[in-house]
Amino acid sequence: MHKLSTNNLFGYATSELSQDAFISWLLSHALKENLEINPLMTECALEFLHKITILKDITHINAIRRQTDKIDVLIQGDGFELIIEDKTFTHTYHNQIANYHDIRASKVPDGTEIVCVLYKIVEQCYKEQGVDYEYTREVLLGIMRKYRQQSNNAIFNDYVDYLEYIEEQTQSYNRLPIEQWNSDAYRGFFVHLEQDLGVTPSWWGYVSNPSGGFQCFTFDFITREQLDSIGITEDYLESLYLQIEDNIIAVKMSAGKDREKGRDIRQRLFDYFKIEIQDFEKKTFRYGRWMTIGYINYNENNYKEKIHEIQKVSNELKDKFKMVI
Repeated sequence: MHKLSTNNLFGYATSELSQDAFISWLLSHALKENLEINPLMTECALEFLHKITILKDITHINAIRRQTDKIDVLIQGDGFELIIEDKTFTHTYHNQIANYHDIRASKVPDGTEIVCVLYKIVEQCYKEQGVDYEYTREVLLGIMRKYRQQSNNAIFNDYVDYLEYIEEQTQSYNRLPIEQWNSDAYRGFFVHLEQDLGVTPSWWGYVSNPSGGFQCFTFDFITREQLDSIGITEDYLESLYLQIEDNIIAVKMSAGKDREKGRDIRQRLFDYFKIEIQDFEKKTFRYGRWMTIGYINYNENNYKEKIHEIQKVSNELKDKFKMVI
């Protein structure tokens, strides 16, 4: 098991600003005036840049800018600018990367290639729009591991060890009981559900609430169109879907405007799932905007079986709505 040393710099310098500094430091070895200072780090920096197709033949860069036009790291070279948007545990917002592209396009000479990349060391549930390349943890480790074996640079080695630690934590859902899963393990588990089991999420991530929050994976919506087709109006029920919340798989509903009808439908749906799934349980029913109809527990050993079971019953419900509701 890969453990992070208690004196690893990046165990403490976890902010995006610290990571911006590392990216800038690494790529500074590709500056024309620095090419001979540390040839191993120069080779690593150039391999990093060569991952981008239109930069695959460059031999150096000319300048590194921080927070120019609010861009995390801006790399300038002969005939190109590289915009690096660095996100660790957060996401971009409001066409952020596309806006950076447009701002720089208005300021550089005609013919300058502007390349936008996302630097993201943990998994997220959706692909970013407007990027030409994504530096994921997998890509970064693929570049850096071989240099780690030869490097005696403490900054570089600490950073690679930090990435290795996140990787090990992300894969820990494979070896730990679910009670010991942390946020990294859940990210790895959710990616596994999507990529290996074909469970398509509408969204996944951490949900914060006054009760302490939970890890969430929402999937298998019964659409508004499907509800309309069988006469279930928004007055009664807005949506119905499945949602993993930490160690349970819940059947959820978004209530309509008619509270009394919403309560009735909720009870009817619980009764239906309870008949079909023996260990289907419910919490105290309280009326709200989004409500849990009921749930089943799962663990690291039976999650495939439990997901398939509740999906099967949910899919069959689509054909039985009129009888149930």
